[in-house]
Amino acid sequence: MPTVHFVAVHREESAVQVTGFPSSLNEYGVAQLFHGLKVTGVVLNSDRATVTFATKFLAYQACALNGKKLDRFHTLSVEPLSREVKEQLSLSEEKW
Repeated sequence: MPTVHFVAVHREESAVQVTGFPSSLNEYGVAQLFHGLKVTGVVLNSDRATVTFATKFLAYQACALNGKKLDRFHTLSVEPLSREVKEQLSLSEEKW
């Protein structure tokens, strides 16, 4: 019987890189930062996390939390991994 290995796969188009959260948070805690958005995966890597959403539109919405103060010591940084989402963000910033 072949061995099956599960690999954390993130669809870049619907994923963001997150930093600035408390180091005490686990994957579930990081997912809760995006309450109301359908998170399909979280991979922690020391002080950063890659969070994948069900759609690229949700990844775009998650970027609205960039700069959010969680407390006096922690401010979220949320950056899209997808070029397409980055372009949409820059277009929306130009409108303002």
